[in-house]
Amino acid sequence: MRPSRSFSLAACTLLGVSCAQPAYEFFISEPLPNDQSYVWGVRAWHADELWVPVGDSLDLALLRDRCGVPVGHGLKGCYSEEDSTVRPRWHVADQRIATIHALPRGSWLFGPASAGARVHGKSPGVTVVTVGLPQGTITDTILVLPGFDLLRIEPRESTYVAGDTIWFRVMGLDNAGRVVAALPWPLWGRQVGPPADGGAVPIIFENVTHPSLPTPTIDVWIGSKVDTLRFRILARPRAPA
Repeated sequence: MRPSRSFSLAACTLLGVSCAQPAYEFFISEPLPNDQSYVWGVRAWHADELWVPVGDSLDLALLRDRCGVPVGHGLKGCYSEEDSTVRPRWHVADQRIATIHALPRGSWLFGPASAGARVHGKSPGVTVVTVGLPQGTITDTILVLPGFDLLRIEPRESTYVAGDTIWFRVMGLDNAGRVVAALPWPLWGRQVGPPADGGAVPIIFENVTHPSLPTPTIDVWIGSKVDTLRFRILARPRAPA
């Protein structure tokens, strides 16, 4: 459910806010018979990172997976097994930065969740969200970004070469098209250095788009703002013999 924390740290560096944080409990594991377990976690409805601009909102989903399930050939895996009867307690530590309230039903990109909540960004900064359950408490960080009206990502090439460094700018624009905020990189890829002074972020893509697939259409969300990209990752041409 959760990626590494590297993108959050890079985002904090770009925005000039403190990233110091204790060791949070991003998951709760609930033992079951037959060496299986329920694993509870929280994520944004459409992305891994909990980012929301000032004046905007972000829906969170509480998810439950059953893990340790035999999937054949001696392997074990996890699959979704939600519990809509759960009533978690949602709390944000610093309500000057963000507020939160429970939703009647939870959902995310791939269907129903066990429960849901909506975060509202109030002031730029980092705060902590906790989700209390009978089994324990899940804790994670919320990054509140400067407010903006439109999301724009550049460059907008149709192809990139695997292994090349591409300097992306993720910009928050006002309604007149003026840049009002430099934003963190919200997509996959590997960030290979700190942001430049103008906010451009160095990214390397390592996985090539399979030739049999059409060019992907990628909706990039930050809060309720979305930009759409279409590009392929090509293999690096072989050097002449």
